[in-house]
Amino acid sequence: MSAATPGPTEQPPPYEGRTLVVDTSAWVVVRKALAEAVQPPWLGDFFQARASGQLRGHTVVKLELLHNARNPAAFLATEEQLDTITTLPITATASQGAVGALRDLAAGPGGDTYHRVGHGDALIAATAAERGFAVLHYDQDFERLGRVLGFDHVWIAPAGQFRLG
Repeated sequence: MSAATPGPTEQPPPYEGRTLVVDTSAWVVVRKALAEAVQPPWLGDFFQARASGQLRGHTVVKLELLHNARNPAAFLATEEQLDTITTLPITATASQGAVGALRDLAAGPGGDTYHRVGHGDALIAATAAERGFAVLHYDQDFERLGRVLGFDHVWIAPAGQFRLG
């Protein structure tokens, strides 16, 4: 049996073994799920992927989550949690890719405001595309961005299961 093939009692890696950039929306949904009395089965996939090194952070996500910390203790706890995975930087290539994605969306058939996705989401998507990674999210913007940037994306939970904001 090869090392890549799971044994009879081993679980295959979550998310088909892909490396994923975790969007802010996914972190928020994980926190909401942890607060529920009965935790959904997809939560185990997230923690298994985190433990196996499949997850990557992003500078934009780190800034957004730290911005939302309610006090110094929450800031430090959030920073420590995020520092358990590698944070990807914003590169010049990803910045150009994000602008190009907005341009492509604006020129496409989606309508006059189809390019209006989150600017942070565009940077996260372009970073994932640049590295050949997928994005783990809970945000419709990644559906549109995936069409023009060509990266894979995975909803962390079924759309509509959680209300964000």
